[in-house]
Amino acid sequence: MALSRTFNILLLLFVVLSTILIVVSCGGNDSSFINTNQNVNTPVSFTYTPTPALTSVPVNAYVYLSNTSLEDGENVEQTTVLDIPAVIPDSSGSTPLLTQLSALQQENPQDWQGEDMKELSDKLSAILKDSQVLPQTAKVFTVYQDSLNESPIPVNNEGYISGQAIVGDKDTNVQLEVSLDDDHYIDAETIIPSNNLISSDATGATLKSCPEKVFVLPGEVIIIQITSTTGINLKEAGLTFSLKNPNLGCITSKPIFLEICGKKKYEKAYCLFYAKKNLTTPIDTVITAKTSTGLQLDIFTEIIKSTASISGKIFTTGGKPLIKGYVKSIGPKAFCKIDSSGNYTLPRVFRGHFRKITATYWIEDNNGKKIRHREEKIIDFFSQDVTGFNFGVPPTPTPTLTPIPITDAFCFDTSVNIMMQRDIWAQDSDVKQAIQKTVQWLNGNMPNYPTPQGIASADVDNNDPTIIWINFADGKSRSIHYYPIIVNNTSNSQNSIPKEFNKVAYSNLSNKNTTVGSAKVKILAPFGWQDNNSQSVHNAIWKQLKDAGYDEIGSVCKVTEDDDIEKNFATELTEAKYVDNKALTDLTDIESGLKLNTAQIDTLKDLMQTQQKFNTEDDLLFKGLLEGTHGANFTFEEAHSIWSYMKTYTYCKMTCSIAPNNPNNPDIIRPEDFQDLDNYGIIYIATHGSPTGISLGPKYEGDNVLKGWLDNHTEGKYFGEWNTCYVTVIDPASPYYKDKIPSVIEACELHASVIEGDFSKSLVYINACSSYNFIKQPGNPFSGAKAYLGYDRFAGNNWARDISYYFFLYMIDGYKKPIMIFAEPKSPTPEANSISDPSPLPSSNPMSIQQAMEAFSKVTYKNNVPPYNLANPDPHDYSDTDKYPNTEVQQAQGCTLKAGYNTDPNEEIYFPVPVTITIEKK
Repeated sequence: MALSRTFNILLLLFVVLSTILIVVSCGGNDSSFINTNQNVNTPVSFTYTPTPALTSVPVNAYVYLSNTSLEDGENVEQTTVLDIPAVIPDSSGSTPLLTQLSALQQENPQDWQGEDMKELSDKLSAILKDSQVLPQTAKVFTVYQDSLNESPIPVNNEGYISGQAIVGDKDTNVQLEVSLDDDHYIDAETIIPSNNLISSDATGATLKSCPEKVFVLPGEVIIIQITSTTGINLKEAGLTFSLKNPNLGCITSKPIFLEICGKKKYEKAYCLFYAKKNLTTPIDTVITAKTSTGLQLDIFTEIIKSTASISGKIFTTGGKPLIKGYVKSIGPKAFCKIDSSGNYTLPRVFRGHFRKITATYWIEDNNGKKIRHREEKIIDFFSQDVTGFNFGVPPTPTPTLTPIPITDAFCFDTSVNIMMQRDIWAQDSDVKQAIQKTVQWLNGNMPNYPTPQGIASADVDNNDPTIIWINFADGKSRSIHYYPIIVNNTSNSQNSIPKEFNKVAYSNLSNKNTTVGSAKVKILAPFGWQDNNSQSVHNAIWKQLKDAGYDEIGSVCKVTEDDDIEKNFATELTEAKYVDNKALTDLTDIESGLKLNTAQIDTLKDLMQTQQKFNTEDDLLFKGLLEGTHGANFTFEEAHSIWSYMKTYTYCKMTCSIAPNNPNNPDIIRPEDFQDLDNYGIIYIATHGSPTGISLGPKYEGDNVLKGWLDNHTEGKYFGEWNTCYVTVIDPASPYYKDKIPSVIEACELHASVIEGDFSKSLVYINACSSYNFIKQPGNPFSGAKAYLGYDRFAGNNWARDISYYFFLYMIDGYKKPIMIFAEPKSPTPEANSISDPSPLPSSNPMSIQQAMEAFSKVTYKNNVPPYNLANPDPHDYSDTDKYPNTEVQQAQGCTLKAGYNTDPNEEIYFPVPVTITIEKK
């Protein structure tokens, strides 16, 4: 599939979106990628993929219908899919859900305390009581079935569906469409049943949720079902739930296990989430399901209410007439039949992330057979009304030849447009290749790029391969040059430059939108086990990139996590001395009671700046060290005085080894991972660093692979460029964690001269302490990158993680309030209304590097005072020892994310897009 570049950089999202359900099932296969940017300057190619291999599975569930009324009186249809009856017992012998929940509240009242939990319980009870069973006249199909030509799944008089369902062979759920009449369809999902309960320590298991993504209205309750791919015993596994932003609602932190046909089912667990009323929507959070055995699932959750309209047209293949069809999404008025001309309008669709719009329609083939087409498109829907949101492939209009007057102005404007296209191609290759491609285009040899009107042909100059000759239809030829013409003129007046060249130069240099040379992304996080926060580049951003297909074009994310390694802590502590961060002018000599002299103060200043630690036995040795290091003469008393003002530093030695069950673990970062970086357009490294180097991770005990590599690179160009560094680790697994004694681990540090390659077409972001200073080291190839970002000093871990996450989020999704950047430990998450957006409001479309950096410097936090009220520099006051007891973090005060560029100052650099595709299910 060819790479399509545009001035407006596009982001593709590949996600599943469920209809709003009180209980919905796990997500399955998506049916489409879709470009969300309507302003496309170059042709878009659509690629269709076949329906997956299908299989038949049993499906058994109770389906209930209900309506939720919005404030304006509009109703939203909802479906509830259950394993047991909701309220009234039936012939199955299963106790109804409402009865079981009431019993659980009586057995464990402490789990249901609080006003929010009472609202959750009352609301759920009301929903279940008001729900109606699915009528027997309803028709239930899977999304792979043709409702005009196939038999539906049977429905009995208790709203119970039972039969065989057609699913994709990789699906973990059944996606259903429920037709109450021929004119209206709503979605429902249920999990594929599994009766194979196994132990809680099963290997290879992963958690899955139903729904995969949660969408809920304020003041409503949703039930989330959790299972595993292998059917493990979730009770034995110690499953729990948590809500990332408790101010948005409440959640049942303990799993609910239900009796089905008289027997408790521990391979299925249920979680209840209640979204608070009167929230500003859309707003998203995360519900986390986690077991004590190490399994974790983060469930995207969005609270939705605000709406806008979506309209467009369905284009049928070959222009064949429509028999019938419909378009649907989620919202109070989000279902519409397609008219005879293919037009549709969904008046009120809920705004928010990952909004799925589905078009289903039938046409008649040449043999009179009714053929069903189903197409899904996913957009981030935050703007007002969207028009022109079309399905199918619009017919190619028959060109009409209109004589074009070949005026000087026409030739000039056409030449400028050609130059701009040439410069876009030059981003992907060298200048000569871009020029050859431009000539092929102008000669009509690139079908996807229509030849500009008024041009007969084009040639490359015989003597200068950077000059293109354009032969216009009037028989005249014009040339365009790649390199600027330099005129030796003593006058600096603008009037001394020929007007034509001046206009071309201005058009070619002003406000250009570009991207990097490759759409491939490489993410390295050798210390991912230290901070595996879900809102990080290597978790949340990488998931979005994978969903958009970036892994399929060679992008890589390597993260070393907790289960990849084993940690060992020394039983005996090690002590050292270091200089305290006290005010030097207040120190006095212990013997004389006089203030320290200038030599002593200067020595202490130097020691404080270098943060040097001393494993000395007594102050006599320390005296000798001072004299040898600083060339100063110290009396015993003076050395003793300095020694007395130093603090004892206590730490625990820590070693790491690769987890024995996976000795060749691909997620262990190796030196080789740093040697092919120039093959990638986006490079992001999250690690520890200093002005002289960055770490590739711990030196693992018994790791012969790393040892062998280092043994072979101790001479020649690598001599002295790999060395050992020591990294402080605050790890909860340490036996001294509660005593606030840090651990120290031995790591392998990479110096600048090891890095090789040309990064002139890459974006390099290093999330490490002093990484900007490291990039600027003489001879560091990263400093030649198209754009490079890093921190100018010791960086606070949380802020560095959060600002890097928002940076890439802005580049692929557009602006959102950077709430977590201002979050403080031991404090509530900042309210969105406490953060003032920049003025003017940044774009909700994908932003350039420059736009993202500008947004960080203008967004302000009302609860802080300058200089702690901006997202960049770091807004946290690390002198507050209650919140930041680790005094070393005080060095992060005022840390700034800095960016450097090696490009035209007028260029706006955007995130690269690999391909724009739509997938259709038939």
